[in-house]
Amino acid sequence: MLVSNKATLGFCIAATVAFSIGLSACDCNGALNCGIVDPLVSTTFPYNVAGTYEERVNCSEENMCVTQDETQMIEVTADAEDPTQFAVSNLTNGVMSVGTLCQERLEWVGASASITENGIWTFGRGANTFTRVSQYTHNNPGTSGSCTGTGTKLGNPGPPAAVGTCPTGAGGGGGAGGSGGSDCVPFATDVGGSGTTAVYWEEVYTCVDGLGGCVESQTAVTLALIQDESRIDWEIVDGAGQGSEYSGELCDTSFAWTSMPGTASEDGCWEFTADRFNKRSYGSGFFCVGAASRGGGTTPGPVPTCAELAQVEVDYTDCPQPPPQSPID
Repeated sequence: MLVSNKATLGFCIAATVAFSIGLSACDCNGALNCGIVDPLVSTTFPYNVAGTYEERVNCSEENMCVTQDETQMIEVTADAEDPTQFAVSNLTNGVMSVGTLCQERLEWVGASASITENGIWTFGRGANTFTRVSQYTHNNPGTSGSCTGTGTKLGNPGPPAAVGTCPTGAGGGGGAGGSGGSDCVPFATDVGGSGTTAVYWEEVYTCVDGLGGCVESQTAVTLALIQDESRIDWEIVDGAGQGSEYSGELCDTSFAWTSMPGTASEDGCWEFTADRFNKRSYGSGFFCVGAASRGGGTTPGPVPTCAELAQVEVDYTDCPQPPPQSPID
């Protein structure tokens, strides 16, 4: 887990659009490192994200579901001069966006006559599927909301996956544990707080680079989790990367998450018990495992050192085994 990148990126193609919105910089370490990267071997893949995608979207405002499992069609077009720059046209709602491809993430900002929006698509291998997190603001009266989604490129590999739970309220229901047909079974224990009252977890993690070199060894941080049914938003509130923010969906005891706009690129999975979790994650040039325990001041389970981690083969894109097993088992 690396320190949050709070810088603002000026798009080289921003002058070609009729609006100007700041976008958080992706953690590419220079343009030469941008593009899709296989998280297992850290080599550039010639993935082509241009094309037409079908997306399933949930959106909520003030904990009220305003869009549930809506299907949208998206057209993605590459810039002719810079293969990391893309125009993203929502053919369903008319939002026009521009984005930068950084590793497996397309970070974008957009606007229509009624809203401004920024978000991230995180692509799977082959760039045929993605997951989405985004935030938007209505231009009038200025209320805001957030969305999650899943998408697939037309023709391969088929319809998008279930998008998960939309908060109850207007248009609510369905999703995990509801009538939406999700395969997720709700976890019996709430692992996060509600509203502004967070549940705190203590985590220790170790990270190596693609060659096994030590990035961070047994680093301790404190996390604050807010949970709304299956959705969890969390933040590092003490330690390295303080202020970094992440979000994802809890499915049974597995929590797949991604970093939010303004935080250095990282994706991962936690596997919970009632009071502990194991972690695997990866980002631009780093690969991590960790363990955590519930409650401020508690002691997480053992985490391997850099030397121990470099000696084993770990699929960092897969969820780990739950405690008391090691996150590298």
